[in-house]
Amino acid sequence: MMRYMMAVVCLGGLCAQTPTFQTGVSQVRVDVEVYDRGGPVSNLALQHFKVKDNGHEQKVVHVTQNEEPLDVILVFDISGSMKKTVENVAATARKSLGQLRQGDRVSVMTFASRPRLLCGFTEDLQAVQTTIERDILDEPFEGATRIWDASYESGRVHFRQGRSGRRRAVVMITDNLGQKGKRDDDEALEALWEADAVLCAVVIGNPEFERRERHAIHVDKIVRETGGDLIYSEDPGEAFQKMIQRIRSRYSVYYEQPKGKGGEFRSVKVELQGEAKKLHPDARVNARKGYRLPD
Repeated sequence: MMRYMMAVVCLGGLCAQTPTFQTGVSQVRVDVEVYDRGGPVSNLALQHFKVKDNGHEQKVVHVTQNEEPLDVILVFDISGSMKKTVENVAATARKSLGQLRQGDRVSVMTFASRPRLLCGFTEDLQAVQTTIERDILDEPFEGATRIWDASYESGRVHFRQGRSGRRRAVVMITDNLGQKGKRDDDEALEALWEADAVLCAVVIGNPEFERRERHAIHVDKIVRETGGDLIYSEDPGEAFQKMIQRIRSRYSVYYEQPKGKGGEFRSVKVELQGEAKKLHPDARVNARKGYRLPD
């Protein structure tokens, strides 16, 4: 079960995250994507968001966009059906990574039967590009597709970074046709929530494998519950670039942490309101669906 969340302590206008509960003034931070037909919605402010915690409306105390640096883990599915897809992503890596800003950091993982960390967090995007273009393509593309194991381990990689004022995301490139491994979806979700990270996925369909894998494990639930994003595409390079752009454009919405019993699960719902709701009535708002109060 999900035991922890990131508490955010604000002092003198500066915010720092810690993976354990802090006494004093604590805030819940929610990573939010607002997406309309024309693309990501920018320039929203505090008064444009409505947040409900366990069904009760909360006072939003701070909203930022494009301010905090990012920590992004790129997680590549290297099972047997994915070689061509990863080659396409590698061919557009430079352009896709160009969506990031100075101060953003990237890490690279692969997975099939087990997850493997190829590159720790670095601001050297040229090194990341080399890892994608050379090291990943040198990997054997074979084995099962342990989606939940990879999701779990990516959360742990984020969590092991310790205190951070950085936004955390995982981008998984996969055919979304997974098999059971050591972890289940609840364990994977717990690890990502504990790390305060969203899981986003670029899904490249494979009709031949889809017919054979009718009972496959999918990443959709974890994406939805962490407030991530899901792009289905036949063009993995373009979709990868679009996903990085969307992550860069997300908001951080803060509200005071309600009182409650340690370990208690609390649901979260984020909506637009006021002028933003009028201007973007059909906008999609992606945010995590809940958290547990720190023990």
